[in-house]
Amino acid sequence: MKKNMLVMFGGPSVEHDVSLITANQAIKQIDENKYRIILFYWTRDGRFLVTHYHNKPIISLAKFCEKGQEASIKKGKVVVRSYIGASQIKVDVCLPLFHGTYGEDGAIQGLLEAMDVPYIGCGVTSSALGMDKVLFKAVLNENKIPVLNYSKVTNISQLTDIKLSYPMIAKPAHLGSSIGVKKVNNETDLRDAVNVILSLDSVAIIEPYLSNMMEVNCSVLGSTKECKASVTEQPISTEEILSFADKYMRGGKGKKTGSKNGMAGLDRRIPAPIDKLQEDKIKKYAVEVFKSLGCSGVSRVDFMIDKKTNNIYVTEINTIPGSLSFYLWEASGITYKELIDKLVGIADFEHAEKNKLIRAVATPLS
Repeated sequence: MKKNMLVMFGGPSVEHDVSLITANQAIKQIDENKYRIILFYWTRDGRFLVTHYHNKPIISLAKFCEKGQEASIKKGKVVVRSYIGASQIKVDVCLPLFHGTYGEDGAIQGLLEAMDVPYIGCGVTSSALGMDKVLFKAVLNENKIPVLNYSKVTNISQLTDIKLSYPMIAKPAHLGSSIGVKKVNNETDLRDAVNVILSLDSVAIIEPYLSNMMEVNCSVLGSTKECKASVTEQPISTEEILSFADKYMRGGKGKKTGSKNGMAGLDRRIPAPIDKLQEDKIKKYAVEVFKSLGCSGVSRVDFMIDKKTNNIYVTEINTIPGSLSFYLWEASGITYKELIDKLVGIADFEHAEKNKLIRAVATPLS
């Protein structure tokens, strides 16, 4: 029998449009012989809209879903409201494809947990840790996984306490997609960058700038019980820092096309041009990061290699990576359709394990 797959995307995040790109790619790869696809669009103004999808081209996913019906989530089901009443749809598995605030930080995962909806990907704790760069660094430091030194800034007055030397990198602590990331060369640059960041996020992170570095990414698939690393990639940037435009607005040959290819459209080298020792270290660290946070499903771990020292540093984890990092798994011998099937299998196993736990005990208080 076909499973009902709830594909969730959108959300009240600055990465809303990136989420739509990832969702548009994924739904074309879901095997409709195995799954009934139910689109669940979280609009910018906070509505939940549901519509069914059948294999047909969609020019604008948002406009397509705007024709759907308002809905809510209850225990194991989606409740769809219409002028003739309400209907309920059983959810066999949910595929959250949010990026950023409320969708990737544990918030939506908490709702799905509370409503007993099986879902693909990281749980509440690992999602929250992955989104918070301060807590993320603390976990990695505890597990002796190398990260760059940093300063945490929550207001402009704290800039005088920063002990790092210029140039530096300023970035939001809770956002992705390179939004708000800026190289700063002096005090004026720093103040301007932090002002922008604190209009987007509550915390700014200040890190050393590595003048001669290489960015390398590696994806991890599985659970804390069993997981494996993909091939590595070197993303190619047009500027000193990999930008939003580099990630999402390029057509694969250095051309800005706006073709909505998402991370799949980024110029990259697969595998990354690094030696075997560096590759092995990066894969090892990627798996250690995944396990240290208690991740599940598919994630992407991003690294920097200081080419002066050959030191490797973990920069962040993407617990719902753009385009689900399918291109790394295709290069590792797993097609996009196979990747989705594997993710569903992991979600089913994780949900069954959670449901073995005792949720209620008899007490004299009730």
